[in-house]
Amino acid sequence: MLLWRWVIWIGAITGLAQTVVVLTARLTTDRLIEFSRDGVWMAPVANAALFGLAAIAVYVATRRMHRSTAIAATCGVFIFVGGIGPTLIAPGLHPAAAFTLLAGIAIQCARFVRAHADRVDGLIRTTLPALLVLTVVVGLADFGWREVQTRRAEASARPPEANAPNVILIVLDTVRAASLSLYGYERQTTPNLDAFARQGVVFDRAISTSSWTLPSHASMFTGRLPHEINADWLTSLDHSHRTLAEELTARGYATFGTVANLRYATEATGIGRGFRTYLDFPRTIRSATLQSWFVKPIVEGLRHAIDYEGTWFIKRASAVTLELLNWIDSSDSPQPFFAFVNLFDAHDQYLPPPPFNSKFGTGGPPPPISSRAAWGPKEIQQSQAAYDGAIAYLDHEVARLIDDLKRRQLLDNTLIVITSDHGEQFGENSLFEHGNSLYLPSLEVPLVLYFPSRLPQGLRVSEGVSLVDLPATILDLTGNTNANFPGRSLTRYWESSPRPTEPPTPLFSYISKGINLAAWLPVSKGDLRSVVLDGVHYIRNGDGTEELYDFERDRSEAHNLIDQPDMRDKLAAARRAVDEGLTRR
Repeated sequence: MLLWRWVIWIGAITGLAQTVVVLTARLTTDRLIEFSRDGVWMAPVANAALFGLAAIAVYVATRRMHRSTAIAATCGVFIFVGGIGPTLIAPGLHPAAAFTLLAGIAIQCARFVRAHADRVDGLIRTTLPALLVLTVVVGLADFGWREVQTRRAEASARPPEANAPNVILIVLDTVRAASLSLYGYERQTTPNLDAFARQGVVFDRAISTSSWTLPSHASMFTGRLPHEINADWLTSLDHSHRTLAEELTARGYATFGTVANLRYATEATGIGRGFRTYLDFPRTIRSATLQSWFVKPIVEGLRHAIDYEGTWFIKRASAVTLELLNWIDSSDSPQPFFAFVNLFDAHDQYLPPPPFNSKFGTGGPPPPISSRAAWGPKEIQQSQAAYDGAIAYLDHEVARLIDDLKRRQLLDNTLIVITSDHGEQFGENSLFEHGNSLYLPSLEVPLVLYFPSRLPQGLRVSEGVSLVDLPATILDLTGNTNANFPGRSLTRYWESSPRPTEPPTPLFSYISKGINLAAWLPVSKGDLRSVVLDGVHYIRNGDGTEELYDFERDRSEAHNLIDQPDMRDKLAAARRAVDEGLTRR
């Protein structure tokens, strides 16, 4: 009984301490902390499980020892085990030195406890009930505060417009337009989306505002460019700008979000602000380990030690779409709804489930991501085959979701937006993955709008457009034309006949200087800015160097035209656009 009392006590006190640190940081800073709203109870449970495993070994080793010696040994082991996680993530500390120091601390603590065994055990016995009550109180207080804020927002909401449509925003995380058969890719990666898109509007040149998740999503929800908001590598989206979810909640919509990107699309990033219900980390044992600062580093360290390239936890598209459908089925409200869905299966490690893992390749695993720097043509092809299989899986799941919506007779009055937050690189410009440059493979994304009662069918828009205009477009199509949101509705591409003559719209993208990345990557040299304007793509690198590419004829961006005399006028216009557009606040 003594041993398990200690397990519960130390699990509760470490989990409570972590929760207090997280909640304090959230209240006082915009620091981005990966922590679920369920972490209030998940972290103590995960910690108790860790110390419970240690307790089994302690029990076997100490069951015949004197009571004071057993208590001292228990204390020493628990301090050592509890310190492993924090020391693994301590910067600049060699693991051998860290473990030696940790062992010394544990031994000294054990000696002290042995001399005061009864007092220490009495303290734990006395304080355990209060700790458990305090944990519950903190959890309820956090939940209650969120509930009060939500109810206040709902109470101040005006009734929705008559016949207001539902809205579903589907973000295919890390899916680039170049790898979709919808955009001419030779592999049939998106046959279902191809057919569905013929019933709506397809934008052939949609550009994201950034090449990684958080600033791109923040732009899609605020209508602001990344340099205008604070959502970045280490900071979450603050309350400076109203989000699309907040606006639609105020207009009488029920709002729901479910995400599979459990790093940069969680509620903690600020992306979930304004949603009545927002589901990120599932309530599972594996998910709980991600909430503990004591357990997660150990799991990650073990994966690294055995060179395991798989993913510890995957929230599949099938689970995400099921969460949406369950929410729809559980709602008996006549309110229109706004639902946001983030699907993550095309992100590295590129591990689609069968049979999609062998749809375009041999069925074996893709080459290890950690060896990417040494990839040759064969490894790149294998990796792209896995990536394409993941896209095909997403296509299958989106089609299944649309069929389920049709069976529920929801399609006729629902605006569906399908897009991506950014693309991916597979050796173009000698780069891989995303978030390290502003080249087209990491910026050009799919964009499909479906709304039978308001949109033309089968229209393809060839002009370049920006995802920063999505909030204005969604509000326009839901009848909220007077909403005070930046950006311009994309309906201008089919509602004006003939289309008015106007100067080309600059399509801006931005990424701030990277953190702890290889020095040779473009993003490590400083903030990157780019603009697509008048048929060219201009990039200003952090070190001051410039690049200019033909947006239409050089899709691989292999030929830098920065020194071409016939490009001087377009270069000057692009420079002015960047100076004016990406420096204003």
